[in-house]
Amino acid sequence: MHSVAYISRSHWRAYRSSISAPTSPTIFFDFQSKNDIINTRFNAFSGGNRVIADHQLAPGEAFRAAIICYGAGTLIGFLLAWLSSNLLLAALVVAGVIAGYFFTAPHLKFAYRGAGEVVNTLAFGPLIVLIAYLAQAETPSPEAIATSVFPGVLFGLLLSGGFLLDRLI
Repeated sequence: MHSVAYISRSHWRAYRSSISAPTSPTIFFDFQSKNDIINTRFNAFSGGNRVIADHQLAPGEAFRAAIICYGAGTLIGFLLAWLSSNLLLAALVVAGVIAGYFFTAPHLKFAYRGAGEVVNTLAFGPLIVLIAYLAQAETPSPEAIATSVFPGVLFGLLLSGGFLLDRLI
């Protein structure tokens, strides 16, 4: 009989994968690029997630978890667009999927082409705020658009600070 505090190896692995946030394919593609492996001076603010590099998850496990989470989020976005019959919402969901998946994925690799900060500033500001707003309202408002600028700029600055640390350390 197991106590309440007992966690099996498979439960621990599932828990570890959930808190390690392999919710984006970026983790897998960062590892594939070898950047996570050659980076020996990583810290809490620089050097990536390291879930695969530190052997907490196998590359295939991280990719499957990311695709499941990413797919679930995408389906929810399309479901909201379908329920509200809002084509603009559907288009913004598609833009979000492209921005997130191709941040480091082959073919577009926004992060490696100098567009990573801009794409993330738009994705985590206007895009995500407008998706949330349109899921609840039929049309975007000037207030929603104005409000979306602050989180985008904040996220862009945080991301730029992380990239700056990568270059300085």
